Amino acid sequence: MAAKQIFRQRDQQFLDKLATATRQKLSDPDLSSEHIAAEIGVSVRLLQRQVKALLGVTFTLYLRNLRLSLARDLLRQGYTVKEVANQAGFRDPSYLGRVFKEKYNFTPTHYKKVEREKPP
Repeated sequence: MAAKQIFRQRDQQFLDKLATATRQKLSDPDLSSEHIAAEIGVSVRLLQRQVKALLGVTFTLYLRNLRLSLARDLLRQGYTVKEVANQAGFRDPSYLGRVFKEKYNFTPTHYKKVEREKPP
């Protein structure tokens, strides 16, 4: 039982380091698994394996999902799509639009409009 608890504690520590390092640099469009691996002190391969094993997604998809979540929050706050793309680490607002629609079934502009029309 103690071995499982230690294992889970290590996993949680890894995920905490991953989340902190990734969120701190989320607006950087050049952010990559290499940057994050160096930041948290593991090899790129170990980072990729651990993210896949613990979260069930690739590091690239993990990063995209974090960026999309930030983009959604920024749109709710009234930022323009171009501002959101820059702040969320997307180089191209049209790419943001494409992946945002893929995940949320709305374009960022439509999502922003729907959010504005919601009662407070």
